[in-house]
Amino acid sequence: MVTDDHFLRTDAFGLRSVFCGPLQDPAHHPETVRERMSHETMMSHRMSACWALATLLVSCADDQPGGSSMSTGDSMSMVPRSPLDASTGQDASQGRGPLVSDASSGSAESSELPALIVVEKAGIEPEGIEYDPEHHRFLLGSRTTGTVYAVADDGAITPFVEDPDLVSILGIEVDEMTDRLLVVNNGVLGGGDCLLGIYDLDSGERQALVDLGDPGTLVNDVTVDAEGTAYITNTFNGRIYAVSTDGAVSIFASPDELGTTLSLNGIVYHPDGYLLVAGFNRGVIYRVPIDDPSMASELALDIDIAGPDGLVLHPNGELVVSSFLSQQVRSIRSEDGFVTGNVTSSAQLTEQITTVAIRGVAVYAIRPQLDKEREKPVIEQVDLRPVL
Repeated sequence: MVTDDHFLRTDAFGLRSVFCGPLQDPAHHPETVRERMSHETMMSHRMSACWALATLLVSCADDQPGGSSMSTGDSMSMVPRSPLDASTGQDASQGRGPLVSDASSGSAESSELPALIVVEKAGIEPEGIEYDPEHHRFLLGSRTTGTVYAVADDGAITPFVEDPDLVSILGIEVDEMTDRLLVVNNGVLGGGDCLLGIYDLDSGERQALVDLGDPGTLVNDVTVDAEGTAYITNTFNGRIYAVSTDGAVSIFASPDELGTTLSLNGIVYHPDGYLLVAGFNRGVIYRVPIDDPSMASELALDIDIAGPDGLVLHPNGELVVSSFLSQQVRSIRSEDGFVTGNVTSSAQLTEQITTVAIRGVAVYAIRPQLDKEREKPVIEQVDLRPVL
């Protein structure tokens, strides 16, 4: 049961109970971290921790007022505002590009992108995925090894960031403007530090490691704005942190602004000056202005979305959303700065997915194979079809 002040994890999942109190003053936290919990401890609790998190979030989706049910079907009765031309795949009214790509726009990528990439390493449980166009590779953050891996189109996998202070990675973000990779790290569920790691995108070397406070909670995803400020969601306490380029940590938004105390998930920065944030348990997407987070609002959609997880902006201006609960990917178009939106295209996948990435104009989802130690993750190109 979750309240504004605490979160109790039951022993039914083999985890010790934890009391998470109010946020400590960020000024009291050093820029470098306390001694991290060992990988051996993390590995021993991995299976029960993952099931605990999934069970918690699904139960909260059922318990919260207005929570979305585990529906797997879109309403097919609406007509998108700007339908795709059937012969070209192009946006017939706005001149925007397609959501399904046969080339990586403006790059040296092959015109035939892979439909499926089977990652040649089982048990890494990559919750976060990014595409690095400069180096022509996918990057995956591992929940189980605390490593960021580079993955080629043939599935070959190479450790890219191996930082002994990282334990369990969820969200990652490629910042092309500054050639940085941003990584959010947690200790084992039930303890450990919430960290933001910043690494050189060419070498993988650490540039900074910032303690976000709130040990024992769960930081989930990260994005970066045009000024280089990073924004990180916390799933267990409903906060969004801001980390400036000099490493200063602040609370950018709290449950008071967002109207929720739980389940913030994916986050993306929009160049018009606001954040879009997934509210997993309520099935909503928040719009949070950078200059005034107290003016946060919920994106008004034409259909319900159950369990929004990963968010990414497509080059055509649409917001692509992956759903952990329904195993769907949807694309949302807005004509008013994401105050309101319409689902224009959708894809139903057959296995559990978490987040999505953009490669040129193609959309890829990651199948992390959670709690399946012998299963290899799969990177899947998503065949988004117009919603008619």
